[in-house]
Amino acid sequence: MERKGSGKEASLTRAQELVAKIFEPLASRHRIELLMCLLEKEHQNVSELLQQIDIKPTTLSNHLGKLTRLGIIDCERIHRHRYYSIKDGRVKGILATLT
Repeated sequence: MERKGSGKEASLTRAQELVAKIFEPLASRHRIELLMCLLEKEHQNVSELLQQIDIKPTTLSNHLGKLTRLGIIDCERIHRHRYYSIKDGRVKGILATLT
């Protein structure tokens, strides 16, 4: 018969899941570079980001999509443009330690 873990073990597991959720997307050099640009100046569109990061537009689009789906960044549409900013305060705190 399998024993269920104690409350402490269960909360540790949730904490580990939270850490993995935050750090997994940061395991890409391009995503870190993208997030650092957004940390310096929020509400940037794709054209602005492409001027700062040496990356193909489709690759940037893929990274922006992943970070948006994960809730790390936010996308605001204004007319024809989409503006991106960091949504997750925990990620901002982590990135701020790198500057």
